[in-house]
Amino acid sequence: LNGRVPVPAGLRSDGLRLRVWNRVAASRIRYALALARVAGPRLAAGGGAQGPPGAERLEARLLWRSQENGWRLAVPELTLAWPGSRQTSLGLEVRYRSAASGAWRLAADTGDLDLAELQAVLAAYEPDHRLIAALGRAAPGGELRELRLHVAGGGGGATRWTLRGDVRGLALNPAEPIPGLRGLDARFEASAEGAQLDIAGEGVRVELPWLLARDAPLSFDRLAARVGLARDDGGLRIEADDLELENADLRLRSRLAVDFPADGRGPSLDLSGDIRVDDAGAIRRYVPATLLKPKLRRWLDQAFLAGRVPSGRFLFRGRPADFPFADGQGRFEAALRVQDLDLRFNARWPHFESVDGVLRFANARMEIDATAGRLLD
Repeated sequence: LNGRVPVPAGLRSDGLRLRVWNRVAASRIRYALALARVAGPRLAAGGGAQGPPGAERLEARLLWRSQENGWRLAVPELTLAWPGSRQTSLGLEVRYRSAASGAWRLAADTGDLDLAELQAVLAAYEPDHRLIAALGRAAPGGELRELRLHVAGGGGGATRWTLRGDVRGLALNPAEPIPGLRGLDARFEASAEGAQLDIAGEGVRVELPWLLARDAPLSFDRLAARVGLARDDGGLRIEADDLELENADLRLRSRLAVDFPADGRGPSLDLSGDIRVDDAGAIRRYVPATLLKPKLRRWLDQAFLAGRVPSGRFLFRGRPADFPFADGQGRFEAALRVQDLDLRFNARWPHFESVDGVLRFANARMEIDATAGRLLD
C-alpha cells in the first residue's frame, strides 16, 4: 500500500517476524491467518532520513479472506508497545476491491481509541505540514470512535482519500493556530484538500494565549460551531460557520474566517455576527489583545466599566494589525444598543454613566446616540 495510503512519511522497522497459515483452493489462497511481530516500527523523517525512535514493537493477529474482486483483512488484535511499558491496542478491518478498468477502492475501520495514545505517534516524526505539527504539540485527548478511512485510485485518476470519525470529550492544549479546548464533542472529516469539524459542548473551556494575552481560560456554558480548515496559496485558512458562544458574560452568534498567509505576515480576519453582553465590564477578557496596537489595547482595557448590551451587530474585515484602518486597509463597524453603560472614553475626562442608547463604531470613529445618561453628575 506504499504510495496509496496517506501516510506522511515512509514506514521503517528493525525487523519483522511473520508466521502465516494459508488455505488454498483452485490454486489460489482463499484464507490466511498470520501472526506478526515488528521490532522498532517508526515513521521516517522528511526526505527519508532516519526519524526519532517510535514504538518498541508492534504485534498483530491478522485474518485475511479472498472475496470477489478483492479481499478482506480483519485485525482483531493490534498492539503497539511504547517505551515505559505503555501500550496502544485497537481492532482494525480493511476491505479492498478492484475493477477491470484498474480502479480500486480501499476502506478501513478501527475500534475506539484513546486520543492520548496518538501523542506518541505524532511525536515519532517531524511532519512538514504546519497543522499536523501543531496537533502534535496540542497533545490531543478524548475518545476516538468510528474512525473510517476510504482510499480510491487507479483507472488513470489521482489517488483520493477521506478520513471520518467522532471524538468524545475532546481535549487540546493550546498550540497556535490550534486553541486549547476542554469539554467538547466533535465529528470530523478530512481529505487532502482540508478538514471539517462539527463541534459542540457544554461547560467548555477555551485557551487562546497567543490571541488574548491571558493565561486564564475562557469558560462557556455552551459552544457550537462548524469549523473548516484548508490550505490556501500555501497558507492556512480556518472558517467557522454558525459559531455560537454563551456564558454569564455574553451570547454570540457569528461567522468567522481567519487566513494565515504563507509569507508569515499577520493573520487576516473576517468576522461578523450578533452579540448580547450582560456585563460590559467583562469585554476586556474577550479582546484579541495581541493582534491590536498597544494604544488601542489600553483603551479597550479601561473603556467599558459596567452596563449591558441587550443587542448588537458587528463586522470586522481586515488584518487586526492594521486596525483602525486609517488608510482604508479594512473595515470595522458595530451598532450596539446599550443600557446603564458606564464608559470611560479618556482617562483624563469624566466618564459617562448610566447611558441608554446606541453606540456606533466605524473604524476609529465612535458615536453615541444617547436617550439617557449622566456626565459630571
